[in-house]
Amino acid sequence: YAEQFETNGVYAKYGENVTLRESGKILEYIQDPKQKKIDSAFFSKRDKDHMVDVRALIQGTYTLKYVLAVVFVLFLLAFYFLLRDRFFFLVRVVFVFAGGLLVGIPLVSYVLYQLIPSLFSDVFLVFHKTFFTNDLWILDPAKDNLINFFPEPFFYAFLVRILLYGVVLGVVFILSPLFLQRLWVLVRSLK
Repeated sequence: YAEQFETNGVYAKYGENVTLRESGKILEYIQDPKQKKIDSAFFSKRDKDHMVDVRALIQGTYTLKYVLAVVFVLFLLAFYFLLRDRFFFLVRVVFVFAGGLLVGIPLVSYVLYQLIPSLFSDVFLVFHKTFFTNDLWILDPAKDNLINFFPEPFFYAFLVRILLYGVVLGVVFILSPLFLQRLWVLVRSLK
């Protein structure tokens, strides 16, 4: 966050102390489901109302992450017990396919963003229209400090970071079947 606050001029506009204190309140609100409201006069009512929706969306992504992890483990177990003789082949296929997606999607996104500079803004707009059922996400920089703290370039940099992590994870997924197979051969040879 600090790098983006510097890059986007947030520190210059509000000072580092105010920026860190108030952004900390936003993060605390998002991370603590027991916290009922953002305790700050710095953010407008519209900012706070929008953050209710943002927190619900983020909590939904956490739930989705756990559900997908459980489904993934269940599929691996099903592959193992139902198709034991082809288990490692199927695991390799799944890991290489998933890794290919994790590497391919960021690369295609990068190329598209280079070819169509407005693409991120267009996708960002569609994202908000799709996932928010009201217009609270339409903030006015003159009245709503939230948009000044977290402008569109902040989210673009956030997306780039996620995509880079995706590439690294994708490479790990692609290479992991090789290591798992060697480990399996080693374990079996010890029996």
